[in-house]
Amino acid sequence: MRYSRGLGILIALIFVAICMLLAESSGAPADAVLNSSMCAQSNCHTTFPLNQNTNLLSVTGFPTTYTPGQSYDITVTVSKNPNTGASSALAGFAAFVNKDGTPFTASVGSIIITDSGSTHLAVASIGPGGSIQYVTHNFPKPDPSTANFTFRWTAPSTGTSNAVLVVGSNSANGDGTNSSDFITKKTFTATPGQSCAFSISPTNQTFAAAGGTGSVSVTTATGCAWTATSNASFITITSAASGSGNGAVNFSVDVNTLSVQRTGTLTIAGQTFTVTQAQQVACTYSIAPTSQSFSSAGGTGTVAVTTASGCAWTATSNASFITITSGTSGSGNGTVNFTVDVNTLSLQRSGTITVAAQTFTVTQQAACTYSIMPTSASFASAGGTGTVTVTTQTDCAWTAISNAPSFITVTSGASGSGNGTVGYSVDANSSASARTGTMTIASQTFTVTQSGAAACTYSI
Repeated sequence: MRYSRGLGILIALIFVAICMLLAESSGAPADAVLNSSMCAQSNCHTTFPLNQNTNLLSVTGFPTTYTPGQSYDITVTVSKNPNTGASSALAGFAAFVNKDGTPFTASVGSIIITDSGSTHLAVASIGPGGSIQYVTHNFPKPDPSTANFTFRWTAPSTGTSNAVLVVGSNSANGDGTNSSDFITKKTFTATPGQSCAFSISPTNQTFAAAGGTGSVSVTTATGCAWTATSNASFITITSAASGSGNGAVNFSVDVNTLSVQRTGTLTIAGQTFTVTQAQQVACTYSIAPTSQSFSSAGGTGTVAVTTASGCAWTATSNASFITITSGTSGSGNGTVNFTVDVNTLSLQRSGTITVAAQTFTVTQQAACTYSIMPTSASFASAGGTGTVTVTTQTDCAWTAISNAPSFITVTSGASGSGNGTVGYSVDANSSASARTGTMTIASQTFTVTQSGAAACTYSI
């Protein structure tokens, strides 16, 4: 039988990287092979017969039984020409799928490019009104050990015939001639499995620039297998990359740092799920308050963050004595809570928190110091009243207690904050002996000395 030029094109494409004797060959040429020997013949690749070394070609991912409508990721591995050094070896391939593996019948299912940098699709005529789709390399790959080519095959929606994958490879020596190249051809047959119909819900979802997570339900008959694949770098399938029967696919969407909207897809059970993500908006932030003062005793505080929905922010303490207790990060409006440690130093100190790129300032008083005036008082036996002045910093708390309650009583100013006055009274001393007592005021000692009663004398 004499093949037409169109048929020769088909055979060539089907049977792979035939003219890879030229390092610039961009895919299997249409007229490279005109018979089933795949160019392992006179005037083509003349040194070795077809399949001289079948170990040079391997294929994974093509099923033995296909599910109608299901997608399969296929990897073609071409090993280097064993008769050449790693620096000059080249590898190429071509593949198609139809019902019988011959160059006379149209494609079964469809081939999808998953690595456009290495492979492309082409179509060849097989006669009046007919064509066959095939995948081939863009340029021969340098082949130090093995070269991998990947593509996706989606089975037809109804399983009415076998699907035969025909793959051809050329392990070329890269010397620019048609000699000493190994041409290999392999076929793989998948029989139709259960006719399965698939639906997904929802079929699309919109996300803010901040990203997030989502879930897609798969509905199909029991025993119908399916897979889920992300077609976009910013969408990650987090669970259920494959399943059988009804199921759910969970995924996450990364933050969009770009100033333009972006779209990506998942292929789930042969169906397309579309993700649309908003662009990053110009975020502005404000905080309230912007500062706060604390006594030396320290305390707690809160800062409110105001910004647009989806605008992310963080909060960081820049001082060892300030600790963020909640709200170290957020998105949109939020609050940051913090604590300030006790200041044991004799100097005032300040520190900052960076909240949503804004500066919040904490000012803390020095450790409290106290003095009293006077520090002592003397009373006659009749007793009396007195006052003591307390001097300290604002917000420094203090107390006053009598350590001799039997005759000294604090009458006012038992506690206070900042400067203040303590009032007290001293009872009459009926004893002939003098007595002494103290009060502790703002941690200072105040001493009361009282004389005894005079001895009584009588005359008649």
